[in-house]
Amino acid sequence: MPHAFRFITDCISSDGESINNMRWHDKQVEVSYRTMRKHCPGLLERAAELGYDRYFPLSRDWHVSYHRSFFQGRPCYYFVWSQIEQVFV
Repeated sequence: MPHAFRFITDCISSDGESINNMRWHDKQVEVSYRTMRKHCPGLLERAAELGYDRYFPLSRDWHVSYHRSFFQGRPCYYFVWSQIEQVFV
């Protein structure tokens, strides 16, 4: 079973330097929704907190992008929703 990444912060609650380092890390890559979902079991719970539901799921919002990177030196996944990074470590 893959390591489970848990939601820890968003860019509003974190410091700008950590977020910028994560976004511009040389190993940052875009991933699919499926990959994000596989590694972040709390993704659907976070999506529900942001207003998504079965009628408009996060997976169907084409404005959202998903990424793998490093946050404060630790591997992470994050998604960008409404220009706000949602970070899972």
